[in-house]
Amino acid sequence: MTQQLNEKQSSSFATIDSKFFIESILFGIASSIRTNPRDLIAILIFTSWTLIAPQANAQPAIEDIAAESITIQALIDGRSILHLQGNTAQWFHIDAAAPGRHPDDDGNKRIEPTVINGVEWFPVWPDEPDLQNRDCMCFSDVFEGVVPSLTSTASDFNLEMIQVRQVAFIAQHPAAENDFTLTIMFDDNSAGGSFDYIVELTFSDTFKINAGLNDAWYDPETDGQGFFVTVFPDLGAVSIAWFTYDTELPPMDATANLGDAGHRWMTAAGLYTGNQAVMNIVMTSDGLFDTATDVQRTDPPGSDGTLILTFDSCNSGTVEYDIPSIDMKGIVPIQRVAGDNIALCEALSADGKSPQL
Repeated sequence: MTQQLNEKQSSSFATIDSKFFIESILFGIASSIRTNPRDLIAILIFTSWTLIAPQANAQPAIEDIAAESITIQALIDGRSILHLQGNTAQWFHIDAAAPGRHPDDDGNKRIEPTVINGVEWFPVWPDEPDLQNRDCMCFSDVFEGVVPSLTSTASDFNLEMIQVRQVAFIAQHPAAENDFTLTIMFDDNSAGGSFDYIVELTFSDTFKINAGLNDAWYDPETDGQGFFVTVFPDLGAVSIAWFTYDTELPPMDATANLGDAGHRWMTAAGLYTGNQAVMNIVMTSDGLFDTATDVQRTDPPGSDGTLILTFDSCNSGTVEYDIPSIDMKGIVPIQRVAGDNIALCEALSADGKSPQL
């Protein structure tokens, strides 16, 4: 990657050794690594305090997760299963008359629509053995107008019974193994005739941070710089290390024993909520390469600024920074350096595996 300056780059943190870098990735703080086990225990204790301590000067506001809903109305007789996938819907009918096909009270044939969020859909059936498709064990055609659609990030599903005579429930939650398909079972078998069922499916569709985001991230516009992100799902915490440059090129005669004299890096760690984490920047100095030294860190916490890490999918996010010492604020769009872990992230997102404190 080329080493180009960008006006958004930050400064005022010393070039330090790669051993401290490894520790920042693993623990989310800058601290020296000792070979003595007691020192390692001390590091872990300090790290735990860092993750749960209040974030001074950090912006506390986190947007609430938005709720989505799909209202479904259908004439049900017997048992039928509605499949919802993306922006599509499809019935699978088991027994008695298919949805919308039960005769009226006078025995007259009728074709009633399935209504999804106010949009009428008249399912097409094989019409075997008759117009009612009784006990057909068959699929309807596919409806492609479900709004809002079910994405791979949707979670927290709930089915509210608005008008139900017997039973309606979520039979299958979406997951990678079923191509993110949700199914709703309607069962009116134990009652005579048909009944007009109305249910409302609610869910949240805001991406949630999970361990599948652990990776190297960067902005293609500032190639040569980047971030390492590590999520600790059991702690509900995340750490980030930012590798960048000073705000000005070093003098022509500036030298460094290792690396470029303009290299800069900083770390941050904090708890996350939903798709976002607000963290204090930590800058570390007085370290030497592969040497145990008494390093100095940001004091008081938050005085070097804040980072807000936000993800909107398994392959995109932003890092918003506010660094008072250089009077700079900005937002860096980020994407993965490689896509190897996207599938894992999507699977964890679908399974809702993003535990928090």
